[in-house]
Amino acid sequence: QEERELLARGVMFKVSKRIENAHEDAIWSVGWISDEKLVTGSNDDLIKLWDVTQEEITQEERKFEGHCWGVTRIATHVEKSLFVSASLDSQVKIWNFASGKKLKDIDTSPAETYGVAIHPNGETFAITSNTGGIIIYDTESGEMKHNIAISEKAYTFCVAFSPNGKLAACGSWTPKKGILSVFDLESNTVVHSVEAHAMPIRAVTFSQDSRTVLTGSDDKHVNIYDIQESSLNIVSSASGHSSWILDIACSPNQKYFATASCDNTVRIWDMKGKCLHTFNNHTDQVWALAWNSKEELAAVSADKSVSIYSCQ
Repeated sequence: QEERELLARGVMFKVSKRIENAHEDAIWSVGWISDEKLVTGSNDDLIKLWDVTQEEITQEERKFEGHCWGVTRIATHVEKSLFVSASLDSQVKIWNFASGKKLKDIDTSPAETYGVAIHPNGETFAITSNTGGIIIYDTESGEMKHNIAISEKAYTFCVAFSPNGKLAACGSWTPKKGILSVFDLESNTVVHSVEAHAMPIRAVTFSQDSRTVLTGSDDKHVNIYDIQESSLNIVSSASGHSSWILDIACSPNQKYFATASCDNTVRIWDMKGKCLHTFNNHTDQVWALAWNSKEELAAVSADKSVSIYSCQ
């Protein structure tokens, strides 16, 4: 019934492109470098650049080699022509996607790094900390600028910047709870911290207006928080996935957010947490998501494929 109502209003969700066997192993990360091109990172140690305007996509445009273990996360910055990759090899690398050159190597050993995000201005980026919190680096020099800890020792899986550039957020796990922390980037301090889930938080993102922060967890729920000056207020908890939520991404038009899960599906929701559509075309865990400015959503999976969804 709901899908029929959406169709009547001209809203369509469809698989518009698919790249089969894009890598030799599970694909864990994805990011757009333009509305026509994206990069993917895999457990096969490689990062690949793809032109998705082709009718049949059978070959990557470029490979980026240098990691020696799986690439867990990619963060892109279109205006700066760069992306940052994090890997289980405890290396973070900065790349120029126009030239294909590696710009910087950052050693984060002995801990592997799961999450990375680039500030909207492109001048800094943040990685997750294995002791709780985030570490901020200068993009040009590769030097560490700030190590912002949270109040408890925890393993941090994910990090995000607000689109207005004023806040950052991370999802962390202690042996007992999943903690959502929000940081003020002017003072580099924790301004909000809540026990958001009873299990690890693997995904965090902000709405496009920077007023809302969303978390996804192994407990199969998405929590949506309204950001107030003095508190985080939960406005909705969305459920529907049958396994861990691995990524969340909000659309540029502020209409939708998307979730990726170990249940092999991608779900599209309205911003209040109502599920509008479920994509079932993957045959293994869906690890990462990214929107471009044309409301196209890229998803990558352990089945070695890339999907492009049209959400109009």
